[in-house]
Formats: sequence, C-alpha cells, structure tokens
Amino acid sequence: MTSRHAVSKHVSEISIQSLFSGGRYLALLLVLLLLSACGGGGGGGGGTSREVQLYQDAMAAYQIGDYTSAASLFSQGLTEFPNGTYSDESQYRLGRSQQALNNFDAARSAYSLVSTTGSWAVDAAFYSARTYYDAGGLSTVPADAYGLYDTAITQLAAVNSTYPTSGLVDQTNYYLGRTYQDQATLLNRDPALSSTTTTAQRFVDARTRYATVQNTSVFYDNALYFTGRSYHEQAPADYANARSTYQLLIADITSSWSDDAQYQYAKTYYDAAGDALDPNSASYDPVTAGATAMTGFNTAITEFGKVASTSNRADSALYYKGRSLHKQAALVEADPTLSTTAYTQYFADARTAYQSVITLGVASPYEDNAQYRIGRTYYDEAVIALGTPDYASAQQKLSDAIAAMSVVITNTTYQASNSADNAHYYLGRSFQRGAEIPAGNEIAVAGGVDFTAVTFASARSHFDVLTASGSAFATSAWVDNAFYETGNTWRGQVLDGSSTDPLADYTAALASYNTVLSTYKGASSREDNAARKVATVYHETGYCTDEQAAYTYVKTIAAATAFSIAEADTHLNDLLNKPTATHPCVQTIANLPGFTAP
Repeated sequence: MTSRHAVSKHVSEISIQSLFSGGRYLALLLVLLLLSACGGGGGGGGGTSREVQLYQDAMAAYQIGDYTSAASLFSQGLTEFPNGTYSDESQYRLGRSQQALNNFDAARSAYSLVSTTGSWAVDAAFYSARTYYDAGGLSTVPADAYGLYDTAITQLAAVNSTYPTSGLVDQTNYYLGRTYQDQATLLNRDPALSSTTTTAQRFVDARTRYATVQNTSVFYDNALYFTGRSYHEQAPADYANARSTYQLLIADITSSWSDDAQYQYAKTYYDAAGDALDPNSASYDPVTAGATAMTGFNTAITEFGKVASTSNRADSALYYKGRSLHKQAALVEADPTLSTTAYTQYFADARTAYQSVITLGVASPYEDNAQYRIGRTYYDEAVIALGTPDYASAQQKLSDAIAAMSVVITNTTYQASNSADNAHYYLGRSFQRGAEIPAGNEIAVAGGVDFTAVTFASARSHFDVLTASGSAFATSAWVDNAFYETGNTWRGQVLDGSSTDPLADYTAALASYNTVLSTYKGASSREDNAARKVATVYHETGYCTDEQAAYTYVKTIAAATAFSIAEADTHLNDLLNKPTATHPCVQTIANLPGFTAP
C-alpha cells in the first residue's frame, strides 16, 4: 500500500508557494503576455529576443510540470546569458526544477548561485533547506533520514532568523513542524536514532511550530491538520485533543484538509477501540474491553460514513469501515451478548465494505488490502465452523477464502503489494485447514476447491514462497509463522497416516521448528510454540531425553505463555519418574536428530 495522498498534498504545497511568492507569479504572467504581444523582440525589459525566447520556453515547460525540459532550458539560458535580465530568476527556477526531479544536490547548487540581495534570495534559501526535508522523506535508511531532517531543521530555522519579516515565515514554521513530526515518527520506531531527544519531545516541538503559523496563512489549515495528527500519533495517543483539532477543520468546508480531518477523526475511534482490546494498553480493562471496543467501532463506522464518496479519502474510509466490522464480527462471535446482530452479518457487511474499495475505480492503494481482507473474512468464518464442527460449511468458506486470496497473488497489480505475503501465508493456512478435515468428511465444493484432493503439500507450496532462500518476501513478518506451520504440516501428515516416510517427515518438521528457534530467537511470537512442538515430536516418538531438554528450554523463553509453561511443567514432572504410562520412552522411529538448544 502506498501513501498516494501525502504526495498530492506535497505537490499542492509547492504550487501554493509558487502562487503566493510575493505576487511575482501574476507579474510574471503580465510580462509574458506583453512579450508575446511584442513577438518577443525589443529586449523585453533589457533581454535580447534570444534570451526572452529561452526564458519563455523554460517557463512554459516549468508551469506544466515538465521539469526535465525546464531544467535544460533554464541551464541553456544561464549558459548563454549568465548576466542576463532573467539570470537570477532562472537560477532559482533551475533549482526548483531539479528539486522537483529529486536531484537535490543539483538543486542546492543552483540555489547557492541565486543572489543573496536579489528578490529571489529568501525563496532560494527556503527551498534549499526544503531539499533536506524532501530527501529525508525519500530515504529508506532511518538513520540517514533522521540526519537529513536534522540538517533541514537547522537550515529552515536559519531562513527565519535571516529573513524574519519575509512572506515565507509561516511556511517555514510549518515545515519545521513537519520535520520535527517526521523525526518523531522515526524515533517511535527506533529510539536509538537520537541520544538527545525523544519521540514525545519531538511531537511537542512540532506542535510548538505549528502554533506559530498565522490563521491568515494558506498553511494554517495544514498546520492544524498535522497538529491533530501529532496528538493522534503520539504514544499514548491524545484522542481528545486530536478530535477537537480535527473538528476545527471538519467545520471549515472550504479547507482542503476537511475530508482528511473527517477520516482521521473517525480513525481516532477505530484506534481507541483497538486500544481497548490491547492488554498492553493503559486503557485496557478485561471486564469492559469488548463492550468498549464495540461502541468505539460503531462510532468509527458512523464517522467513516461521513467521508464524501468523491473524496480522495473515500477508499481509506471504506477500508477501515470494513476493518471495524471485521473486528466486530470476532467480538460478537466470542460474546453474542455484545450485539443483537449475528456475527455472520458483521462478516458479510465487512466484505461489502471491502468490495466497495475495489469497485471505487480510483486505483486505490487499499485495493490489494481489501481483496486480501475479503479472503480473511471467509478464512475466519471457516475456523469458527471447524470449531463447531461444521465441516461442510468450513470447506465452503475455505474455498471462498482461497478464491479471494488467490486474486491477490495472481493480479499483476497486487503481486508486489504488501498484501501478497499475507495472502500466501493464509492460502497456506487455508489449504492446511482443509488437509486437516477428518477422513470421510471432505467434499468437493461446487465451483470451488475439491478438498478430497487437498494435501499438506498444497499448504507448503504457499509457505515455501515465504521461506525459500532468496524469497522476495524474506523480510515479511509472516516468515517465522510460515516456518512454524510448515513444521506442523510435516508432523500432520505423519499423524493422519498419509506419510510415506515418517522419519523424513518428522525430521523435516524438527528442521522447520528449529529454524524458528534459531533464526528468530527472541523475535518470534511463535518461539515457545515451536519449542513445544519440538518436544511434542520427541514425545510422540519416545525420545524422552530430548523431550525433557526441549521442554526445559521452553521455560527459558522470555515470551513463553502461561499455557506453554504449564504444558512444560506437566511433562517435566512426569519425566522425573520415567518411564511412565504417558512417557514409556520407547523409540518408535530410529535415527531422529537430537535436540540442541539454540
């Protein structure tokens, strides 16, 4: 998913500055019209006809966004007329053109040659500082981005101190705020990026700068919007201040940020509902969590519905409406007293919302996510049906899930998306669930998957996409899960009797589980489960010494759950008196590799 909207606002801000840069744009148009009426001759205020023509051609390219041609023409004009009538402005416009092309060093070089006493001096200084902000936003290396933002802060502050009465003070303060806020975002992910400040302080620094933007400035509503975002994004979020700030923009229908504010206002309720369900959140109360979350999601759904269908936030709003309904489905299934509406209806309504994103026809960056989420709703319903068990319904839902998520990995638009790895993982899980259907209960779904032919190998074909050496998804958050579930498929086919070589399959299972333990040691939520499954393999095959070592290791895992610890204790206590009825310690398969703690 890409942030299309942020780019459009960024372009908008550059355009605004061009329009309101000391009134020069309107004057420029008048000059160009006069020159055109004169056929470009007579010098045009001192310039030769050749100089005027180059300038006009360069400006024409610049104004339509053909920055490559503009840069070439401005450079040509400067080469031929280095001290011409338009040389100082051309130097500045050359810098702007190079900046628009992300050629930041070339842009700064051009700005450095603009006269410091001329009418373009402050513009050049501001945009030169802006190159560091722009470069930081494009950097994929957090430490580099943070350093570029530091330079931007220093240079933007210098612009205001050097030109304290310029028409760019508000814009400079706004971008100082944005720079601080972007640093806060980076620090939130990696506090080690700075030894002198914190995420919380950077959000405060951002709001301090936004507060200095005058309410008469064209950047005032921009500053308000990002003030709301700063309250929203800080940890813990200050939802009350975020909402009150967003409401100021919602009430101003002339603001270009009104639709964004409405979307973010709704998002505060969605996020707060998520906090209510998070045991690590300060607002978590296990007694009221479900009811609080349901109320929050209901409000979010209502507020997302207020985002205009013509808004460029319409797709985002529909997507998170779907997410809200999807989460409500899970809550109501777990506790039917939370709603008079059946959980199945919430799933259906979530799919309707997700499908609306796909059918908007605006090339939404949420489209791939929505397609994946449609598949997830079916998968989640299948898991519920398996617990009943209702095998026929479960297989129908699994077939629907497979069909929906297959679109994600076959649609060329989606293949490089951040939902492709999710889809492969849950396709694997869907086939895995299908392979686990007890013999005699499999069906061939009409127009869908024939579960009589589904095997654990069908599941591994998708897990392998994530775990293969050199996989395009090597950094996916699902890789450790895929290794763990791959282990379960190898073990599963031994247990269901479909294995043709139990030693090879158990060995493959141990290899997959041990990959989680070694490669993702201390980083995987599956670590204690993988260690338990290693112990379980040894238990099932009578390798009591290795089982004892594996369960002992489970108890050393920092993130081990109470369930894992309890299981380990039960087995370890019994193993103290081995052999016992539950631990006969008779090896049923020879030559399994022993356990070595990672």
